[in-house]
Amino acid sequence: MAMLTFYLTKNHTAYHKLQQEIDSVSQGAPITLGQAKEMKYLQCVIKEALRCFPVVGYHLPRVVPEVSSSCPLSSH
Repeated sequence: MAMLTFYLTKNHTAYHKLQQEIDSVSQGAPITLGQAKEMKYLQCVIKEALRCFPVVGYHLPRVVPEVSSSCPLSSH
């Protein structure tokens, strides 16, 4: 979510559109989870951030297959 914040500060149009949606829903009060789920632009922003920067809880090891004669790059 840090990258989401970073890119929102770089894209003023997206930032202001999101701010307007938040202001119209919240009207000065904290936003509930139900309200956040109904905020279409907020949901799009979050989904785009997760698409660009997926969250991985652990490091996945790289698996390289054994070299074999059926592998076209095995002779290089």
